[in-house]
Amino acid sequence: MLDEAFRVMGDGVYLQSRQSADLFNVAHFRAKAKTTRILMREPVFADDSELVAHSAEVMQKIVDAFSDVSKKFDLKINTKKTELLYQRNPTRTREEDIMVDGNMLNSPTSEALYQLMDALTMKYRGRLTRLDYLSAD
Repeated sequence: MLDEAFRVMGDGVYLQSRQSADLFNVAHFRAKAKTTRILMREPVFADDSELVAHSAEVMQKIVDAFSDVSKKFDLKINTKKTELLYQRNPTRTREEDIMVDGNMLNSPTSEALYQLMDALTMKYRGRLTRLDYLSAD
């Protein structure tokens, strides 16, 4: 389904990679001959998928293509469970809304994001504390 949706679309997030022993030498990424550009648009995790883009306009195009193809396969996007995560652009006064079939996607509140990050951070802190405890012996 994803191949059908994005067959002719070149929008998404491009990652630049290099396959050599000098992987961590950032200066080598300037040499275009030995680098590869990989288009990331729809990372899939188990039964979830993500759509990624650099701008709201491109994201709307990707969501529209995904919605059109899901209709062809008789699938429906659940807009109640679908959430829009984005990093605010400091140069814009307001962000554009992403719509799916006339329904605006939910953006989680910053409090919900802080709770998620806090839960992940607490797990990580616990691991660091335990390692410090083991190294003290």
